[in-house]
Amino acid sequence: MKKQLLLCLCLLITTISVAQTASIDTPPTPTTLEQGEVFTMQGDFDAGAGDSVNGNLAFVLRLYNTTDETFSFVANATVNKNGIQAENDVTSPNITVPATLTPSADLAANMEYRLVISYQRTVAGNFISTLQAVTITEGPNIKYTSLPTEVSSVVGGGLGKGALKTIVTWTNVTPGSTLFNQLRDHTGTQVGGFTVAVGTANGSAELNWGYFGGGTLVAGNVANIYSQYSGVSSIQQENIPVVNTITRWFGGTDTDWATTGNWDNGVPTASLKAVLTDVANEPIIAGSADVLDLTVQENSSLTMNAGSSLIVAGESSGNVTYNRTVNFVSGNLKGWYLMASPVAGQEFNDAYVTANDIAVSGSNRGISTYNTSGNTWSYLQGAASGTFNSGQGYSVKRQTNTGTVSFTGTINTSNSGVDFVLSNADDRFNALGNPYASYISSATLLGNAALSETQTIWVYNQTLGTNGEYEVKTFGDNFIIAPGQGFFVKANVAGGTVNFTEANQSHNADTFQKTTKTEVKLQISVDGYNNYTKLYYLENATKGFDVGYEGERFSASNDSFSIYTELLSDNIGKKYQVQSLPNSGFESMIVPVGVKAEVGKEITFSASASNLPSGTNVYLEDRANNTFTRLDGLNNNLKITLNEALNGTGRFYLHTKSSVLNTNDISLENVSIYKTNASTLKITGLSQGKSNVRLFNILGRRVMNVSFNSNGVKEISLPSLATGVYLVQLETEKGKLNKKIILE
Repeated sequence: MKKQLLLCLCLLITTISVAQTASIDTPPTPTTLEQGEVFTMQGDFDAGAGDSVNGNLAFVLRLYNTTDETFSFVANATVNKNGIQAENDVTSPNITVPATLTPSADLAANMEYRLVISYQRTVAGNFISTLQAVTITEGPNIKYTSLPTEVSSVVGGGLGKGALKTIVTWTNVTPGSTLFNQLRDHTGTQVGGFTVAVGTANGSAELNWGYFGGGTLVAGNVANIYSQYSGVSSIQQENIPVVNTITRWFGGTDTDWATTGNWDNGVPTASLKAVLTDVANEPIIAGSADVLDLTVQENSSLTMNAGSSLIVAGESSGNVTYNRTVNFVSGNLKGWYLMASPVAGQEFNDAYVTANDIAVSGSNRGISTYNTSGNTWSYLQGAASGTFNSGQGYSVKRQTNTGTVSFTGTINTSNSGVDFVLSNADDRFNALGNPYASYISSATLLGNAALSETQTIWVYNQTLGTNGEYEVKTFGDNFIIAPGQGFFVKANVAGGTVNFTEANQSHNADTFQKTTKTEVKLQISVDGYNNYTKLYYLENATKGFDVGYEGERFSASNDSFSIYTELLSDNIGKKYQVQSLPNSGFESMIVPVGVKAEVGKEITFSASASNLPSGTNVYLEDRANNTFTRLDGLNNNLKITLNEALNGTGRFYLHTKSSVLNTNDISLENVSIYKTNASTLKITGLSQGKSNVRLFNILGRRVMNVSFNSNGVKEISLPSLATGVYLVQLETEKGKLNKKIILE
C-alpha cells in the first residue's frame, strides 16, 4: 500500500514539473502608454514537452474588473506560431492605443488596464496566459473647438491674414514643439496655412490665415483643414463646402463699406455673408447696409456713423461700434437726449463717461434711468458701473461740446427678438429704446398686447417748450424710430412684456408709405419757445377716445407752458397732444383747448391746416374776451397778455367752420361734465351767462342746487354723498343738458 502511494506521488510531481509558460519582457514592453500611442510587446513562451502552440500567439490590451476578474478587449495583435513548442524574445506587430481611450486616472477604483500574452496548446487544448498591469495616460492631443462650416471660393492668393478663422486646442504636448495647420483644396493642394509655436503643454490658438496660392478653391467642391503636432498627432476636417456666398473685406481701396473694391466678392447683400479681416483699412458704414451673416474677426472692427443702418439677416459675431451725434446745450435741464444702445454688451462707468464727454455734476454722471415707480430719474454715480440693457431707454447729456456717444457690442440677431418687461407702477410710463442698428416701425411695436390700451409712444423733442418736451406719436403716425433712439410707452394696467421683433427692421422712414392726413396743428409761443397740439380728422375716428389715434401729453412733463385739447365725447379731463376726430361734420365740432401759462406772459396762437374741405377755416374762440380769431390764414395769429395764470380748459375753443363765428353759434352739444375727483364736479364748454346745476340721486331726490355766472369752465364742490349713480342737470341760457355720473 505504501509502495503504491509513493508511485502516485512521483507521477504527480513529474506532471507538475513539465514546462508550459508565457512571460512578458519588460523592457522593451512598456508599463505606461499614452492615448493614441503605437507600441509593441515582447515575450517568451514554452508549451511544454510533447506539446506546441495551436495557431497564434496573441498580444492583447485588456480592461479588467479586479473584483471579479472579468475583462473586455481594447486592442490586440497576433503572430502565427502554430506547431512551435517554445521561443524567446517574440515581438508583436504594432498595436495602437485608441486615441479616445479613458485614461487610467479616470477609471473606477476596481478597474485597470493589463497587457496579456496568450496562446492555446495543441495537445492539452488549454490556454496559457501571462499579464502585467499598464497605465494609460492622456497623450498629446489636438482638436478643433471652432471650425468653419463653409469656405469661400477663391482663385490665387494675396488676400492676407484673416481670410479664414479656426480655433485649435492642444493638450499634453511638449513645449517648444510646432503645430502645423493647412487649408487644402479638393485635390489636396495646400492653398493656405498657419504655424503655431507651442509654448505650453496645454493651450489653444485662433488661426487666422490667408490664401497664398498654390491651389484653387472652386465653388461646388470641398476643402479640408489639416493640423499636425510635430508629426506625432494629427487631425483633419474633411469635406468643408466651398461656396460663393461669402465676401471678405481686405480694404484695398479705402474704408467705405459700400466700395466694391474693398471686398473680394463684392459689397455684402442680404444673401451674402461678410467676413471682416484684420487689415489696415477698417470698414465704416455711412449709409444703409445689408448682410446675410456678419463675422467681425479678432483685431478687426466695424464702425457705424450716426444715421447709418445695418440689418443682419442671419447671425453676427464680433463687435460693432455705433456712433450717435449728441448736441451740447448749456444748462442742467437742457441738452438731454433719450437714447438706447443699438448693440448688446456696452458697459458704462467713469472711463466711458470720460471717453464720451458725458456730463458730470458732483457725484452725478449724465447717464440716467427712469423709475416708473415715482416718475423719477436715477443718475449714474461716480465709481459706479453698469451695462446698457437692450431695449431700455436712457437719458444722456454731454459735458461740453457737440460730439458722438459711442456704443460697442454685438448686433442683436435673436430670432425671438428682444424682450422688455414693463412696469405698471404709478403712471405706468416706461423708458424704452430701439435695440437694433437699424430703424424700426413704431406701429409694429405698438402692436404688442402690453401696449393695447394706448398704442402711443413719446419721443423727446429738444425744440419744444423751454427745456424740451416729449412729443406724442400715435399708432396712426407710424413714427420711424432711429438706431439708438429712446422713447416712452405707457404700459397697460396689468403690465406685460414688449417684444422688439427682429423682422421689424428697415433702413429709413421711406420704407413705410405715409399718407397725407387731414389735420390742424395749433401752436402756442411764449418768450420765443414753442409748443403745439394736433387734431387729425380720420374716416373711422369718433369724438371719443380712439385707441392708437389719441395721444395724451406726457404726464411727467413740468414745463412752464403747454397746450392740449380734451375729448368732445366722454371727456374725463385727460390732456391730449394728439386727438383724432371724424372726417365729417366739421362745423359742429368745437374742441376744448387747454393752456398752461404764467400770469403776465404774452402768448401767441397760430395754426396750420392740411386737406380741410374747401372753404373751411380754423378759428380760435376766446370766451373770456368773447372773440373769434381766424388762425389758418397767412400770418394770422392771436396775441394775448395774461392777466391771470392759466392752467386748464374753459377759455379757448377751436372751431372749423366756413363762416365768421359769434357767440350765438355755441350750443350745449359741446359741453362736458365730469368728476375730477370724488368731491369735485367740472363743467367745460360753457358760454358766458347764468347757469344752474342740480344733482339728483337715483330716487329722483335733489341733493344739490348751485347757480353761477359761467365763463367757460366751472368747478363745483360736491356735498358728502353716498356712493351710487346720480343725475346732473345743467341749465343755461342755451338750454338744458342731463348727464349721469357715478360717485364711488
